[in-house]
Amino acid sequence: MAQAGPFNYYLSYTANTENQLNVLAGLKPKTLAIMHGSSLNGGCEKTPGEVAPVIS
Repeated sequence: MAQAGPFNYYLSYTANTENQLNVLAGLKPKTLAIMHGSSLNGGCEKTPGEVAPVIS
C-alpha cells in the first residue's frame, strides 16, 4: 500500500489505524506517554482523534 503524508513510511499505518486512534480517544485518557518523545498531560481525549487525519 502506498503511503502519503508527513509520516510517509515512518510508522506502521493500516486501514484500521484511524479507527484505533478514535477508540483510544474515546477512553478519555488523562496522560499520553509517547515511546520516544514527550508525554502529554491534559486534553488527551482530543489528541488521538486530531492526529488520525494527519497520518492517514
